[in-house]
Amino acid sequence: MFYLSCIKFIQKCYGIRSEIIHGKKRKTKILENERKLSDEEIKEKLEEYVRKGISKILRLHMMYESQENVLAQIDNYTLNRGENLYDD
Repeated sequence: MFYLSCIKFIQKCYGIRSEIIHGKKRKTKILENERKLSDEEIKEKLEEYVRKGISKILRLHMMYESQENVLAQIDNYTLNRGENLYDD
């Protein structure tokens, strides 16, 4: 599922960030198809997720016509995980 893989990816990226910020030896690796991603590949994937997130927010805004309505839909989705907020 895209959602879960995105969460796991971002959590690993946060782990890498924490290692760097706290001056620890970098141990966290991100694997894709059993191959370690380079820093450049990680950056590109993060950018892709950010672009998708911005695109979805803009599309939701067009569907629900106001920030208040979009936030209400996000709240509803958060409370009712079984429902789709917006189809991919």
